[in-house]
Amino acid sequence: MTCLALAACTGEDPGAEDIEDGFVVEDGKADDYLSLKAKEYVVSGTARVTVEEGQGIERAKRLIPHEHVAITWFLNQYLVDKETGEHGDANADYGGFSAMVKNGAYTDLGLRQINGTTWEFRFEQVIAGRRNLLSKLPLNARGEFTIEVGRPTNEEMERDPEWYRQAPWDAWNPATVPASKKEALTLSIREEKASSDGWWDYARLFADGKLTVDVHFGYDYNPEAAHLADSKALYAWLLGRGFRSPVSSFDRLSRTSGPLTKTVDANGKSIRVEVRIFYPRPGTSTDPDTDAGGKQLERDMLGSLTDRDVIVYSGHSGSLYGFALANWKKTDEGDLDDVELAVAPLARDRYQIVFAEGCNTYMLGTTLLGNPSKQGKNLDVITTTSFSVSYAPVHDFLGRLLELDSQGRLRPRTMSQTIADLDLYSVGEPSPSMYGIHGIDDNPKLHPFAKPENACKRCSSNAACGGVGNSCVTIGTSGRRCVAACTADAGCAVGYRCKPVASASSATIYGNYCVPATRSCE
Repeated sequence: MTCLALAACTGEDPGAEDIEDGFVVEDGKADDYLSLKAKEYVVSGTARVTVEEGQGIERAKRLIPHEHVAITWFLNQYLVDKETGEHGDANADYGGFSAMVKNGAYTDLGLRQINGTTWEFRFEQVIAGRRNLLSKLPLNARGEFTIEVGRPTNEEMERDPEWYRQAPWDAWNPATVPASKKEALTLSIREEKASSDGWWDYARLFADGKLTVDVHFGYDYNPEAAHLADSKALYAWLLGRGFRSPVSSFDRLSRTSGPLTKTVDANGKSIRVEVRIFYPRPGTSTDPDTDAGGKQLERDMLGSLTDRDVIVYSGHSGSLYGFALANWKKTDEGDLDDVELAVAPLARDRYQIVFAEGCNTYMLGTTLLGNPSKQGKNLDVITTTSFSVSYAPVHDFLGRLLELDSQGRLRPRTMSQTIADLDLYSVGEPSPSMYGIHGIDDNPKLHPFAKPENACKRCSSNAACGGVGNSCVTIGTSGRRCVAACTADAGCAVGYRCKPVASASSATIYGNYCVPATRSCE
């Protein structure tokens, strides 16, 4: 029996367009399990709200959203990993399961009155964590675990939408809080249904003949000042990949200099790629230590969210914290937290990608997708559920987004391949980062450059089938026929299925393609 090495679970392997001996793999001969570091789970439980004397169900309903925020905060404090050291978390020894709550991703399951002032409701909350999370949590025989959550008053939660940033809630550790300010909450947990892979929606990104990218580096307190070093490194990286600079050197680059530019061949169409770099720079209009500099950094980020195709943030972040653009020790300006991003003016009716490159940005996926300008559509958000310490993550992301094949043509990569790059080892150590993409379910499952009209056409080479994303493979007894790359059956026409294809010479699976469900083109 021939053994098949799994080189790629979906999409195309590097150089797939050069492989000319592909054949469709028979059912049962290949693993169809797509494994990345993290997966989503559904946590459920019963919570209560207490209304004031004389108040009824309408008051209880108004309090439920506040209670959801509280559950989100305290559950997340238990699950999320903490930083140690000089700039570490005060509750570094509490919990820590490499997991994070998806803010806003909850469901109410009924509301019933317990007594004159108390109402009870069931809830479900989505979290993300490592694939072995269930084996790490202290579950009982019924698959439940119990945590201690805080009991902020109704007045506290209604007076200040960010009440959780105040003691004793901010660095939550129930061991240091009196019994009157906490209570036990028992939760059950189950695995959430996994989403299928896909591609970035290049057709929409390139519809106007160009791709606009803005990269924003947030302030870094460390001695190496990453916002300066990383922005300079990105500038050099872009030049090394053929981008033209609007200025003679990085030192002359400012927020008003204009973009670095390059033209790429996308399926025979010339696309102008524009990349602008923003970063805090002392002594300029973006000085991170000043109110004026912080405000300018905010305006620049909001401007990018309004009218750019791809927006990258790389810097410090955290639970319900958003983007830290300026020096928070010197100014209250220059930060865009979850509350502000939830209503920021994103581009309406336009597909965008946001890469939130920072520690524990997972909550931002729901925040941005729920923005009134998006309403769950036209947006993909990359986040991480743990510390973001991958080497050059911005380079990794842009490298995949704009990858070229051996002939200098754009080679679209699947979204999971981008995530796999970001999850790789960092400085010789396993990276704790667990990247994920929100909004993936409505992304294309058929290769952006696929030629479905050539399906089952007789062929002798890949070139005869339409270029990148299309291959000439052997289909059962039908001989060599044209097929298009896919990630799921949903990307294929009626009567076709997305099946793995392998190289005859190397016995290696290099992609999935739409083939007739009957395994015959006749």
